[in-house]
Amino acid sequence: RMEVKALTGQSFVFDLRDSIEAAITRAQPRALLLQAELSARLGEEPVLVEADPEHVGRILDNLLNNALTYCVGTPRVTVSCDGPAAPAVTVRDNGVGVPAAKREAIFERFVRLDDDVLGPVPGTGLGLYISRELARRHGGDLELEETGPEPGSAFTLRLPAAQVAGNGRAIAGPGANGRPHLHVHQEVDPVGSGGPDPQARVRTRR
Repeated sequence: RMEVKALTGQSFVFDLRDSIEAAITRAQPRALLLQAELSARLGEEPVLVEADPEHVGRILDNLLNNALTYCVGTPRVTVSCDGPAAPAVTVRDNGVGVPAAKREAIFERFVRLDDDVLGPVPGTGLGLYISRELARRHGGDLELEETGPEPGSAFTLRLPAAQVAGNGRAIAGPGANGRPHLHVHQEVDPVGSGGPDPQARVRTRR
């Protein structure tokens, strides 16, 4: 597991919705090139988690990239966020799906999914493996919830909820690697309030 051990980080308390919006912003240029429909349903309530935001961003980038890649025709990708008691992000696409025999194998190292229609897809076969390992490092998980050739696939990232005191403040404490959490208020302002580029056909709703 050298690939994951080499990724150092520390845990903070942050709003998971902000990480989702940042990942969608990073995916916009490719979505524009593919004329993809990329939307998000994030809700109005903060979803505070305890994790490394860079690691979470890497997981979301991988899920969005896969959703845009494994599709025939116009990609349609929806990102939804659940919480705050049980934080979870689901990335749903209209792609080719995952064969039943590979539902768990795709999370192993160097396993790649080549579709008969799409042909060989560039990549190392490490993206989902690293993503699941990072999620589990933070006490969460990454799962393939459903898949099929028509509805596509739905991957769900689950993360531990931040401990919040009665005064609405996140409780500072040791992170996954022993370092302290960032002290955060629940009323933190959302990132990216200017909204995404409409030309990329990206819609973010809270």
